[in-house]
Amino acid sequence: VDLFAGEGNLILPILKAIPKNKRTDFFKEHIFLFDVQKEMVEKSIENAKNYGIPIEVAKENIKTRDTLQNYPKFLKNLKYPIYHITNPPYLYLGYIAKNSGRNLKYFMGLNEGYQDLYQIALINDLRNGIEKLVYIIPTNFLFGFSASNKIRKDFFPFYNIKKAIIFERKIFEFTGTNVCICFFEKKPHFSDSPIVFKAAKINNKTLEKEYNLSHKNFYRAGGEFNDYISYFKSPTPLKIKFYLTLEEVKKNKGKKLVKLLDVNNFSNGYFRFNTYMVNQKLYNKLKNNPLFVRTLDTGSWGGRAGIYNTQEA
Repeated sequence: VDLFAGEGNLILPILKAIPKNKRTDFFKEHIFLFDVQKEMVEKSIENAKNYGIPIEVAKENIKTRDTLQNYPKFLKNLKYPIYHITNPPYLYLGYIAKNSGRNLKYFMGLNEGYQDLYQIALINDLRNGIEKLVYIIPTNFLFGFSASNKIRKDFFPFYNIKKAIIFERKIFEFTGTNVCICFFEKKPHFSDSPIVFKAAKINNKTLEKEYNLSHKNFYRAGGEFNDYISYFKSPTPLKIKFYLTLEEVKKNKGKKLVKLLDVNNFSNGYFRFNTYMVNQKLYNKLKNNPLFVRTLDTGSWGGRAGIYNTQEA
């Protein structure tokens, strides 16, 4: 099953492994594809036809449907259990609020608090008890802070990651978002025990790394530094924060003018800035922390991911 199938390129190639005289019967019982765009569904049907599937049969199992809002629950009543393999839509809530208001409907009601469309896809599968999932999703699902805390906190008590492939370079033509492929499997029962898995990290070479995700850290990967400093006891322990949040700025209003870069507002190769009036305490804190981490390449040599001085942003 692919609930966001596009042209069907993730699922339909499975048919290559099926003898031609058995493909139609296999397709009828094993392959179900959906997409919200009618033109994508038509292309998917045509692709199935190229694998030898009669067009009438293809139309039965490839349907136009908004599966984010209208989950196809009938799939759970079919002969075989669902195995969801998908590359869901990615669209961050902050961008939607400013540029694509029609998609705000997905984040209402039970979905309030989630930050991206792919997170709605994941939570829909959880609510429907799907046993096995393979998702191609942004790496911020594993490594992100505030944008991903809620989905990980809600999702991982019910699912393990069996393995993952993490791409540290661009693999899609039309987006610079780094992605990972996560193989999820439903736990036999609710558990907040750590999620331990091995991942292949792919860049110029492939490395294998083991990750240990803890509920104490919202199941966030890459928190080894925090774990390291937590072992030390000191009357004045080192305090580490990687983000200045809007919440902190609002709690420290005052008369000092500051200009802050908004990491959630990036378009046309540039980050946006906003001005705020803060108190002396926060002003001093900002002045004493002049560095920021750019986590996404802007596409130019001078805009590579790395540590920068805020005055040079």
